Amino acid sequence: MRIAGGAAPVSFRCPSGVPVRLTVIGGGTGLVFGDQSFDMVGRQAMLVGPGYEESAGRYDILVTGGADALTVEGW
Repeated sequence: MRIAGGAAPVSFRCPSGVPVRLTVIGGGTGLVFGDQSFDMVGRQAMLVGPGYEESAGRYDILVTGGADALTVEGW
């Protein structure tokens, strides 16, 4: 999934058992990735959920242009 030009607010709810990778380019505030919360992330951030590298069935979320109030939950 790709979002270009920024995102605010956005929520992704991923199915149980499907690993996720989130990449934010352009910085972000108020990010929630599973059980992790971030007030602020720098210019580029990559967050990878458990089992992502080993799984063929996975989500790869890319947000360019920054993000505010972005939530990724599930897996």
